[in-house]
Amino acid sequence: MMNGLKLIGMDEEDLEVISSHIQDALVYVKDIDFSASTKQLNLAINRCHHEENVGKNRVKRSHAGLVFSHIDNMQVQNINRARPDQILSLLNVKFDASESPAGTIVLNFADNATIKLDVNCLEVRLADLGEQWMSEVKPSHNI
Repeated sequence: MMNGLKLIGMDEEDLEVISSHIQDALVYVKDIDFSASTKQLNLAINRCHHEENVGKNRVKRSHAGLVFSHIDNMQVQNINRARPDQILSLLNVKFDASESPAGTIVLNFADNATIKLDVNCLEVRLADLGEQWMSEVKPSHNI
């Protein structure tokens, strides 16, 4: 069964909704693609479907595309491009407004890895791609 989740975020409230749908997403470093010419960050993610309760130690997952637009500058911390097969676990995405609609989008990953995007306008797109599958590993974090 294909979920077909498609979301567009144009403000901080929209981004909070998208962040809740991509919490615990997994992304390979090689699947992080920044295009300076289009001012976009494209991520191929393995999305965790927290919205579907399928059992104590199980979770549904699917591949999804995550696109951030209108990027003026990108900063990366604790992500090594020389390790393309490193897997990052996305914890959340936050927006710090500066002069509306501009601001900084922060993608926080486990192990203190971050991507900071200075944007002149908040626009993010999330779309599921392909079939879902069951994972026997349900993410958990010590907070």
